[in-house]
Amino acid sequence: MSNQFEMPWVTMLAPEFVSMSEGSLTLALSPTEMHMNHNNDINAGPLFSLTEMAGMGVVVGVLGQRIKDAFVVCKNVSIDFVARAQGKISFNATISQDQIRTILQAVNSGNGVNEVVEVIGTNGEGKVCTKAQVVCVIKPARA
Repeated sequence: MSNQFEMPWVTMLAPEFVSMSEGSLTLALSPTEMHMNHNNDINAGPLFSLTEMAGMGVVVGVLGQRIKDAFVVCKNVSIDFVARAQGKISFNATISQDQIRTILQAVNSGNGVNEVVEVIGTNGEGKVCTKAQVVCVIKPARA
């Protein structure tokens, strides 16, 4: 792997990068047959995976170059599948300015923190398909 984020399972899922700004990251999935279940909906596994990627990705994005000084890992994901997931699904992860300050302070101060990232999955018509909370552990790499 030339890039530590070019993992085979990520490549297989084929997520699309949509947008990123401070405190927000949106990924999307244009499903193929391999993503589908017997009901012709996107299977829970790909929905869960893209949710986790978006939730963790927004934290990694906030850290930027500081990521080399941090240990960041997913502790927990709680996801509700609220509607059928069909067609292209976008996964938007958001954190507040207060959360951004807390994350940066955790790495800079030597203290760890668990942050909850909200991730909403919507279809092309704007209908919410998934609602999730991703709990991220962020602490200094040396801790």
